Amino acid sequence: MENKGFGIDLGTTYSCISYVDEVSGEPVVVDSSEGSNVTPSIVCFEDEDTIVVGEVAKETAVVSPEATCEFVKRRMGVDTVAITYNETDYSPEQISSLILKKLVLDAEAALDTEIKDVVITCPAYFGIAERTATENAGKMAGLNVLEIINEPTAAALCYGSLRGEEDKTILVYDLGGGTFDVTIIRVTPEEIVAIATEGDHQLGGKDWDTELMDYLEREFKDQKEFDEEFDLEAQQDLRLRAERAKQQLTAKPKTKVMVQANGMKANLELTREKFEEITSSLLRKTIDLTNHALEAARKKGVTQIDEIILVGGSCKMPQVKAAVEEAYPNIPIKMFDPNEAVAKGAALHADSLLKGQNTLQEWKDELEEIIEEINKVRGEDDKIDLTSVKDGEASKEDMDDIIKEVEERGGDAKTVKILLGGTRRKPGPVLRNITSKSFGIQVLVEEEIDGKIERVEKIANLITKQDPVPASVTQEFGTAFDNMENAEIIVYETDITDEVYDVGGNITLGTAVLELPPNLPEGSPVEITVDLSTDGLLSLRGFEKTGNKEVKATMHSDAILTEEEVAAQTQALSGLKLN
Repeated sequence: MENKGFGIDLGTTYSCISYVDEVSGEPVVVDSSEGSNVTPSIVCFEDEDTIVVGEVAKETAVVSPEATCEFVKRRMGVDTVAITYNETDYSPEQISSLILKKLVLDAEAALDTEIKDVVITCPAYFGIAERTATENAGKMAGLNVLEIINEPTAAALCYGSLRGEEDKTILVYDLGGGTFDVTIIRVTPEEIVAIATEGDHQLGGKDWDTELMDYLEREFKDQKEFDEEFDLEAQQDLRLRAERAKQQLTAKPKTKVMVQANGMKANLELTREKFEEITSSLLRKTIDLTNHALEAARKKGVTQIDEIILVGGSCKMPQVKAAVEEAYPNIPIKMFDPNEAVAKGAALHADSLLKGQNTLQEWKDELEEIIEEINKVRGEDDKIDLTSVKDGEASKEDMDDIIKEVEERGGDAKTVKILLGGTRRKPGPVLRNITSKSFGIQVLVEEEIDGKIERVEKIANLITKQDPVPASVTQEFGTAFDNMENAEIIVYETDITDEVYDVGGNITLGTAVLELPPNLPEGSPVEITVDLSTDGLLSLRGFEKTGNKEVKATMHSDAILTEEEVAAQTQALSGLKLN
């Protein structure tokens, strides 16, 4: 098999890898070495040199809970340590990289090919820190991460490849094992455009398991008159049994759950009705978030949803579809490949990216010859510059002449034009995304407090949640005092969409210090520009107009690893053997 791009759904509870079949053109999921289409996202240390990942780790976790790490996706970009084993700390990125390695090694063995180029998915609601952590995990696994894309967008790509040519506005309700996202997307043959998104990356099937665990533990204690806490081993065993019971209730109205702790056992009956009752508040949260997304879409003029598609393994619970049908009775609802859609969509995107790169390289290789032909008939002062074309900076006149020459040579002029123009990286639908976070800077605002006008610290949003990306915003502010020597520009990431709001507990992405010329009066203009790329990279430019002073910075959360830390943590994993 030639070098291919692969799509990876790096999930909270289960992960999946897919590629596009050369013959059918359809995405195909690669089964794990255990024969399953998904791999549990669990890592267990057998000893200081050996780990197991997946099904074996899930089974081992019952007897070695202290050596087991699971649900690590919820800690990406948030925590610096996911597990400490044998007095060694392992970061969430390192643990995630081991899960990625397991997926890749299994797929390489099944397909007899080396895997390097991948697209990895993440929740739409992930911020910059979580997205960067996901990319770093891919690097630690030795992969070339082509892109990090949103899970609902990947699902929409998979859906779009199967739905025919009809344009539709769809709502992707994505309830996974550990995260929930809802995104409203316009799907056409040319574009997949995100309109509005909401979500909670601390809400997923794991929380249904936890509610069920709590209920079963209470029932066990009542029946056995047991008032001690379950130890780690009993808790791990109970979690596995709760998950299994949840899955069984998908197919039948009741089941039995054997709970054991402290040498005692109880066989408890559990009905689907009781399970739905104790988890109803969780389901209500997903509907509330869906309503928020619909309201955000309405503010953008989108009032009609043609279909709702349910993706994510937790959508298999009967209560999910029932709740969505009750909330939105007039919209058709489809269960869409819940376990595989995200990985398949990522595979389609990886395949398109590589094809786009190959097409672009093919014609870049001929550019010099093409430009030489054109320059023969142009004046000395009107020659096309090869570098400007390769950098996507050629004039319209230059591009028109190049495309004409490409057409005469029998090339795909439309694709080459878009690729060289820098507006599209691949054939197939263009992905147009939105930001799930707002980005602002700290400012001083005058407010009346107890009858006095005082200056208080606030955040002024520059890029607002639901804005299209890439985004670039420039706004002018004034210096706070006379004779300021420098201006500290503090950048925040937040869920708030208000224009100005309290600093509160919002995430600080970084600080840049702009040196100011001497003797500036209060209110002297300072221009702030923030740019958010499609890859989630936020850059800042501060410009003081009087003395032409400037500062530039790329913003990262403190939780994001440096390149040196990524290299060191990658090296630290090199001695581990994956069984």
